[in-house]
Amino acid sequence: LLSNAIIDDSALIAATQVGKDKKVPANWIIENIIKPIAQHESGDDPLKRQDVSKTGDELGIGRGVMQFEGEYGQLGTDKKPMGFETAVGRSIRYFTNKKQPVPQWLKDIKKGDDARSLSKNKQYALAIYDFRMKKGADISKVYKGEQTLSNFWENSHWAGPGRSGNPNATQEQRNVAKDRTESFARSIATHNNPYKQQ
Repeated sequence: LLSNAIIDDSALIAATQVGKDKKVPANWIIENIIKPIAQHESGDDPLKRQDVSKTGDELGIGRGVMQFEGEYGQLGTDKKPMGFETAVGRSIRYFTNKKQPVPQWLKDIKKGDDARSLSKNKQYALAIYDFRMKKGADISKVYKGEQTLSNFWENSHWAGPGRSGNPNATQEQRNVAKDRTESFARSIATHNNPYKQQ
C-alpha cells in the first residue's frame, strides 16, 4: 500500500550539498550539529515560540526548531533584518553563488512568515545553509574536533552579545554567555545520552 504523502528530504539535500562543500558526511551534520542544537533551542519542536518568562505567559521572538528570531520583513531594534530573514537571505545566497536554482520553498517565503511556516526538515535545511554561509561558522571544525559543539553554538547560532567571539562584551554579558553555554553543554550531554540523569 503506497502513501500519497510527499517525503520532505530538504534537510538531507542541504546536508549533502553542504557536506560535499565542507567534506563532512551529510548524516553527521544532521545528527551531530542540527539535532542537538534544535533539541536545546526548542525541544526539537517546529512550532515552538520562545518563552521569555518564568511563568510561561510572555512570548519572545525566537520561533521554530532553531528559534530563528522574528518574521520575514521584520526589523530588529538595530533596524536590521532579524535572524529568520538573515538565514533566508544566506540560504538564497548559497544557491545564487553556485549559480543553481533557488528551491521553491525558499522563494515562497513572504513578508510576515516566520520559521514555523516551514516544515521541520525545511527549518533544519535553513539552518544548514545559514551555517554554511555565515562568516566564521565552519561545521568542519566541529567534525575534525577543532571546535566543540558548545563553542560552535555560542559563536555561530546564539545571538547573545557576551559570546566569546565578541571582544566588546561586558563582564555581565560574558557571565550570561557562560551560563548559556554551560546550559547548552548540559543539554547536548542529555541529547547524546537521553537516559543520562542531569
